[in-house]
Amino acid sequence: MLILHAIGFRSDLQDLELDEANLLDITCVSAGELAAIVSSVRPGGENLFEDADSVRALALAHHHLLQAVSHHCDALPIQLGALHSDPETVRKALETHAQDWARQLEGVAGCCEVSIQVTAKQQQTGENAQAIRGGRDYLKARRAQRDQRRSNVTNGEAGMAHLQDALTPMARRFAAGSTDLRFLVERQQLDNFLAAAAAAQTSDAMAGLAVQATGPWPVYSFMEAA
Repeated sequence: MLILHAIGFRSDLQDLELDEANLLDITCVSAGELAAIVSSVRPGGENLFEDADSVRALALAHHHLLQAVSHHCDALPIQLGALHSDPETVRKALETHAQDWARQLEGVAGCCEVSIQVTAKQQQTGENAQAIRGGRDYLKARRAQRDQRRSNVTNGEAGMAHLQDALTPMARRFAAGSTDLRFLVERQQLDNFLAAAAAAQTSDAMAGLAVQATGPWPVYSFMEAA
């Protein structure tokens, strides 16, 4: 049994050397101009996804492997859980999806993913610090918390819209989550992009918001389903 981890062009992956030792027998299976990075499942490990500890360990190893591959060349990260019975079924998948995967690889060529997380800053006020002495104080505190949550949502949406407007022109593509924005950024422009993200945080639109940029990551958010 093989776990499929990533897809890339054969010319990029054929000389790939990895120092990863967390997965067994990491190897490359190729068909035409494409190749896949796969690893072997231990004998009797067909049910490994049913054990929470095994899944956590495998997910971490999978991420480290994708990081190593993406630092070496352009690659499409495959969601953990794609199992194949043998190398021949991997080759068949490569042949079946060759045109689509080649198109996607060209679309992310030279790029990495950057995530911008937006959260409300913790606010401590004298009113919040007061002891609740009775039902009236309790209801007042609940209303204040509700209003603060609504304000946080409104401010967060405005802040994300500001960051999207400021940073999208510097990215090839973007994807929006509930509290974050993910950008497909050319690696050569990564430093400039992160500098622009830091500058955008000083805007009045970001008042009361905390912003954290992380990356570069494999292009998780820009891999289309096969």
